Amino acid sequence: MKRKTTDHRQKRSVLFSGAGRRSAFTLIELLVVIAVIAILAGLLLPALNSAREKARQISCTANMKQIGLATINYIDNHQGYFPCASEGSGSVQISWDDLLGAGKYDGRDFSWADAEASSCPAGKRSKIYLCPSHRSISERMRSYSIVSATYGNPGDQPAGSPARVRGISYFEWSLLASKVTQPSGTFMYAEFPNDVNYLGNGSCSNVSTVEQQMDPGVYPRSHRGRFNYLFVDGHVTSFRPMETISKVAGAPSWPEGMWTWKAGD
Repeated sequence: MKRKTTDHRQKRSVLFSGAGRRSAFTLIELLVVIAVIAILAGLLLPALNSAREKARQISCTANMKQIGLATINYIDNHQGYFPCASEGSGSVQISWDDLLGAGKYDGRDFSWADAEASSCPAGKRSKIYLCPSHRSISERMRSYSIVSATYGNPGDQPAGSPARVRGISYFEWSLLASKVTQPSGTFMYAEFPNDVNYLGNGSCSNVSTVEQQMDPGVYPRSHRGRFNYLFVDGHVTSFRPMETISKVAGAPSWPEGMWTWKAGD
């Protein structure tokens, strides 16, 4: 009887001491788990980054549509003309976004004094002019430019346009919107996140060619190789810049096609 009691206590001792149970992970097993996690992260992160950039591109599209509505309201109140790319010179430069702001078309509390400032005052900026993908560059930046399509030889431009201008807007000049015969196939604005494209400034207020968008300082700021384009009819589409070149007679430095208001080029 006494022996049986001793054996019973020994069994209980083994049970509660944990003897015979598996110990914690070995170093090799832990390294294997870490390696698996790293592989999974490597597979998932590109997808997550792509999803984030797609969300930013969607926000950019919404920005451009708001700019399009503001521009349509401007046209309706200015005898049917698009806003000029810029006006004035030196420290007083009125850019197309100043015109939309001063006319209260873009929802800002914006005055002519604000428009005549050398750059847009900090408290008078609007997020619709800055693509979410470009906010890390500068809050003063303007991501979009009105399309001038200025290239070629004087005299080659459509009748009624300034020398070499094929687009809808230029310095101290803009086109009568009713002259655009293909609104759904003509660019009004394009993304152009140049280092000196600042809100409220005439510099880079207009863009003319695919070559400008393919610049090494601009193209890396695209949406994974694509830019958004706002058409005269108000819709927005994304393209790889080279896709916007006319197949009839275009090239990066004279894209034609959707960049101009001429039909059939």
